[in-house]
Amino acid sequence: PHAETRRASVASQAHTLAAIHIVCFVSVRLLEQAPPHRHTATPPHHHTSTPPHRHTSADPAPASPPTLTHRALSPTAHPHPQVGDVQTAAVATGIGNTLGNKGGVALRCSVGSTSLLFVNAHLSAHQHAVAQRNADFHRIEAQLPLQPAGRVSMRSRLEAAVSERGFDALVWLGDLNYRVDANRAVVDALLAPADERARAAPTWRGEEAHWEESRAVLLANDQLRRQMAEGAAFAGYTEGEILFRPTYKFDSKVHTEYDHSAKQRIPAYTDRVLYRGGGVELLRYAACESLTTSDHRPVTAEFRLHYHPVPAPARTNPALPAKSGQTSSVCAVM
Repeated sequence: PHAETRRASVASQAHTLAAIHIVCFVSVRLLEQAPPHRHTATPPHHHTSTPPHRHTSADPAPASPPTLTHRALSPTAHPHPQVGDVQTAAVATGIGNTLGNKGGVALRCSVGSTSLLFVNAHLSAHQHAVAQRNADFHRIEAQLPLQPAGRVSMRSRLEAAVSERGFDALVWLGDLNYRVDANRAVVDALLAPADERARAAPTWRGEEAHWEESRAVLLANDQLRRQMAEGAAFAGYTEGEILFRPTYKFDSKVHTEYDHSAKQRIPAYTDRVLYRGGGVELLRYAACESLTTSDHRPVTAEFRLHYHPVPAPARTNPALPAKSGQTSSVCAVM
């Protein structure tokens, strides 16, 4: 007999509050499916306390958090016996690989027997720093001391990239800082509405088609897409279709327009959500255009996770992963 498949909806939101300050929210909503009735779990309860982290002997010790880390990863979940095994870690990639103004924070958890890993990152800035961004990605992947719960710690396994350690699903998100390889005038022209001459041309097919053509040019010159295609970074990861406008960099005074400063930074898709693993279905990928408190626009991805439930008593079996976090529904990393 096949085990009943249940679904969890995992919504992750990467929100850049400042050039070096990212806040990520991850929520898990468990949807019970048992014919003929379907019960939806009540909304998550938010608490101000942070649950203690519980580590088993099979888990590697968490790394000491780097100084001046300007990122946060916070899951909110309904207290449910299928959610547990929470562990966190951080890797700095800032100056001297010690300052946390750049780097990543990660959270591991389990839904049933399905293992998940979320990594919220802020990679190196500047138009030309593609190689450094790739290096940041590989350093974080190599040095995060996390693996699926219940696995016996082995040096050979931890020496592999974290995406190769057996997690059922992984999500990378944040200000990855990859830019568009073009000059400002070209990008401005692509983002501008069509002029009267274009509208009067016999080939004119409407505003939507005009934006489709402009968007295709922008994404063809997107640094992250190119690095993924070449296998230089984020190999094996997938990204949803980008239908929104560049999320960086908006002007500090005119919040609805791109950078007017002397630097004239080139609009780009710096804020991204990537994922890999079976059983993960992307439902929505969008930018929050109405949130104008930052020079970035936050990006939201919503997923459906197909997971394997564990019988409730199994969580108390010492041979299986134990649920951490006790009764609190909030765990924060800073």
